[in-house]
Amino acid sequence: MGCILNKTAYEWETTVTSFEVDMFDRMKLSALMKRHQEIGERHLNEFGTTSEQMRNEQNLSFIFTKINILVHRLPRSEEKVTVRTWCSALKGVRFTRNYVLIDRDGEILTETKAEVTTLDLTTRRIVRPTEINGYDGFLYNDELENHAEYPQKIKPTDGETAVFSRPVRFSDIDYNSHVNNTVYADMALDCLDEKTLKNPIKGFEINFVNEVLPQETVEISVSEDVEGYTFFGNVGEKQSFAAKLKL
Repeated sequence: MGCILNKTAYEWETTVTSFEVDMFDRMKLSALMKRHQEIGERHLNEFGTTSEQMRNEQNLSFIFTKINILVHRLPRSEEKVTVRTWCSALKGVRFTRNYVLIDRDGEILTETKAEVTTLDLTTRRIVRPTEINGYDGFLYNDELENHAEYPQKIKPTDGETAVFSRPVRFSDIDYNSHVNNTVYADMALDCLDEKTLKNPIKGFEINFVNEVLPQETVEISVSEDVEGYTFFGNVGEKQSFAAKLKL
């Protein structure tokens, strides 16, 4: 069940399902990002439109360009949580959308700050928010707390690099006809071994650079540093994403 909070934020009470956790009974980062996507859709409905209407009537879609997740604790299977979202600012063509995951005792589990833009689905170009029907009705809240830092451009490290190939599969593609943004978290973590991933996850940051399309193959380079692991995904000479896992 969802509800409006202070008119500018939206909350969704939900339960972590068994298929959303990893082998260590922690919510997968990809599942957390899916919850981010879903609550954003639900919040959008409160402004009198839906993502389907945007696609069909305006040929537009909201897309993430950068995400930074601060992890205090990842919830377990069957744990009841509340997801909260709000937009705190508009910078040029980029919305700042915030997410907080809270357990039943009021403990903050994760805090996320995302950079969001609007894409023309035909030209695949960024659209200015003023061109969106209903833009004047968007509301912002800069008072709610979010300790995640604003996501930045991820830079290469000097560590030794390993490379993995990941073909794009049918299940990776969403209704925008490209690899869904949440899939890149799985692509990155699948490059690491079980012993490494057993360590507590402290954070995950990702830049979405270029779309990946059906039948393409992503070459993922992985390097280690003192904070964790950095990933760069490329299709041919074109960079697709960059990510940073903090352990």
